[in-house]
Amino acid sequence: MRCALLSGVFSVVLASLATSAHADVVQAPPLDCPAGAVGRTSHRGPSCQPTTCETDTDCQQVKSSWLGATGPALVCREQGLCVERRTPSSQSPYHRHPPREQELLVAVSTCGSASSCPASATCEVAKRCVPVETEKDAGTGADGGSAEEGRPAAGGSKGCGCAVVPAGEGVAAVAAGLVVSGWMVLRRRRAGR
Repeated sequence: MRCALLSGVFSVVLASLATSAHADVVQAPPLDCPAGAVGRTSHRGPSCQPTTCETDTDCQQVKSSWLGATGPALVCREQGLCVERRTPSSQSPYHRHPPREQELLVAVSTCGSASSCPASATCEVAKRCVPVETEKDAGTGADGGSAEEGRPAAGGSKGCGCAVVPAGEGVAAVAAGLVVSGWMVLRRRRAGR
């Protein structure tokens, strides 16, 4: 009886030493960003962030960093975007100190002139990474390519920043507790014969 009680206490103590897992989940990035912007996400929420480039090589880096291997091919072309400046607060429950405010540029749509943007946004024309399909369709739009047919589809991460705290010692402790408990039970059975 004493051996079983000791075994149970030992197992509970070892199990309580196991490390915990923490999920740091953020919302998925938007999939419907206008041409010239990529969907990104953080603790400040999902948004379409404008890209800038000098050459097509810059767009290859944008593609590999933000859209993944399954994203559309991107080329560097002049593209107008309606851009809002926002200062969202962080939604992370893990901040120990108040997060510093940071301005975030958010692309809300494509534009051909300042009058085609909502009141809260300005039309900013710059060289941007646009999908090849959009670049081919650029001549068909009434305002020189402001149609939003070729939106990049994010194929990479869906926004889960989940991570498990390394649990090597916790798993090992539980396994050791189970082995010791089993050994003690077998020893007791053999002693009772």
